[in-house]
Amino acid sequence: MCRQFQTAPNNVCIKLNGSNQQCYSTLQATTRFRINQKLKYLYAEKQTFNEELYKLHLHCAAKWQNDYLV
Repeated sequence: MCRQFQTAPNNVCIKLNGSNQQCYSTLQATTRFRINQKLKYLYAEKQTFNEELYKLHLHCAAKWQNDYLV
């Protein structure tokens, strides 16, 4: 959503001194970088959680065999 509307949440906003074009482009690049890093972290965390859930599902299915999947 942030990328689509080109907005940044308050926790990734960075303040720079100056108002020239170089400061503005640095601010935009840094904000995009921080958002992308946060998204990568969240996707990795979600993947780890899904793998653990899948392993538990297989463990329960093996333990209870046919009764678990009914």
